[in-house]
Amino acid sequence: MDRADVVLVYPQRAPKQGRHWVMPSLGLMYLSASLRHAGYTVRHIDHTFLERDEVLAEIDRLKPSVIGIYCMITMQDEALSLAHQVRGKALTVVGGPYPSGEPETFVDDFDLVAVGEGEETIVSIMEHLEDRAFDKIPGVVFRRDGEVVKSTARQRTKDMTNLPLPYRGDIPNDEYIAYWRRHWKDATTPLMSTRGCPFRCDFCHKSVFGDLFSARPVESVVEEMREIAKLGYDHIWMSDDLFTLNYKRTFELARAIEDAHLPLTWECLSRVTHVDQALFEQMHRAGCKRIFFGIESGDERVLKEMKKGITPDQARAAVEACVAAGIKAAGFFMVGYIGETTDSLIRSINFSSSLPLDYVSYTIAYPLPGTGFYERAQAARGDPEGGDPAPAEPHAHAARGPGIPARDRPGAPRHEVATLSAMSEVWPSLFRISVGLYWLYFASQKWQGIAWMKPVLDAAARVNPIPGLHEVLVSVVVPNWVPFALAQSVAETVTAVLLIVGLATRWAGVLGLLLAANLALTVAFALNDDGFRWMYYLAVIANAQIIVSGPGPIALGRFGWVPAFLR
Repeated sequence: MDRADVVLVYPQRAPKQGRHWVMPSLGLMYLSASLRHAGYTVRHIDHTFLERDEVLAEIDRLKPSVIGIYCMITMQDEALSLAHQVRGKALTVVGGPYPSGEPETFVDDFDLVAVGEGEETIVSIMEHLEDRAFDKIPGVVFRRDGEVVKSTARQRTKDMTNLPLPYRGDIPNDEYIAYWRRHWKDATTPLMSTRGCPFRCDFCHKSVFGDLFSARPVESVVEEMREIAKLGYDHIWMSDDLFTLNYKRTFELARAIEDAHLPLTWECLSRVTHVDQALFEQMHRAGCKRIFFGIESGDERVLKEMKKGITPDQARAAVEACVAAGIKAAGFFMVGYIGETTDSLIRSINFSSSLPLDYVSYTIAYPLPGTGFYERAQAARGDPEGGDPAPAEPHAHAARGPGIPARDRPGAPRHEVATLSAMSEVWPSLFRISVGLYWLYFASQKWQGIAWMKPVLDAAARVNPIPGLHEVLVSVVVPNWVPFALAQSVAETVTAVLLIVGLATRWAGVLGLLLAANLALTVAFALNDDGFRWMYYLAVIANAQIIVSGPGPIALGRFGWVPAFLR
């Protein structure tokens, strides 16, 4: 493409240290698809893995008429700095959750602020480029002659049948896939099957999709999942605000996904109401691995302050039903909300600890502008005119993803963050390689010959105290010791090689666990040295840990060219 009518920029940057939940922008993918459908040429630049000068060079090369920049509260600095660098080169437009909630904040840095859903808005902007009659376009805010002009609000519709599939052709899919497999195992990308949420939680910021709940046709969602599978992804993050709100539709979608036999797993957000075990079982059959529940507190009084409209008993019932259906359950909690006390905090911690959750995220309650929580926080500070709330970090609940690691906590010294990050990242790989070397040592003892194993097996069979196993060793294993010894040697060699290079790590861990259990239940009893005997017992634990922790970042299985069965 030599020139583009529109350039859309996603200003996210992949951090240099640690592993993070980085994903492409669905919003810009939808805008790109709508513009293409309307006949415009578009280039969607994802800044995640690019340097700023590369982004600016591509914009200069394409000479667009409009530059659209996405912004949410966690990337406002990148969005604003980019806006200053491109201002004057084209009409600049900003959109996304933060500008939609606080458009006046952006009118001096951008030519136009798009508020709410942007698919129709961006096409209308292109249609009015010549006459500049932007005040006729619903859902825009801008400054004209020193005054802030707000057009009429854009009205959302429940009908999503004509919404084109998000255009993923400009996304650096290979780089995202490699990043996710290197850091998280499963290459993950977002998909949104519904928009909006009718509930009025006091802390929630719904500046883009608002209260109107609308759902895409089931066939459209499955078609997009097929496209994602063809791109090479393993896993989908359903980024709906409330995936399970419509029970019947969720059940039908899960059944359609199951019938499609897609090589994908997925996870989603759910409320603790409008669900039951039958729904979770169908979702599990469709490939759902984990459900994130917005529980927020284990204290009923705090939940009422939040206007959550749920109880701890409902939360427990939903989580237990989810786990009973075979799906992992995760929980979001907030601390420090209005009305929080030491007692309520302890109740929340005890409550979350009592639930069968595989992941728990505790974040500091942050009053986002445009929410009831923000207004109450301002009133509590005696600042009715507004202004910034007390300094805090808007993490998991701002982006609504699965939280931020503890090492990213505000105020942590940079050298401490880097050290903790490096250690936590590399440790699984070092542990895996160490266990591989353990098996390599055992295997190498047999490469020059296995005759020495016969007296070992004889002694193990003779002294084994386990009923049944003793008889099997004496009557089956010892008379046929050669094939058993060869099988042990080959299995140890295969396990060692796979673990050392980092291929099929969890399967290698399973094989190692079986080998270690075999040694612990047989040969260990023939040893008089307690130290050597415990070496066999610890091998069982070590290989079990491999299954849990996986390969870590230093592994051949992290490369995209490695076949899926060897990852």
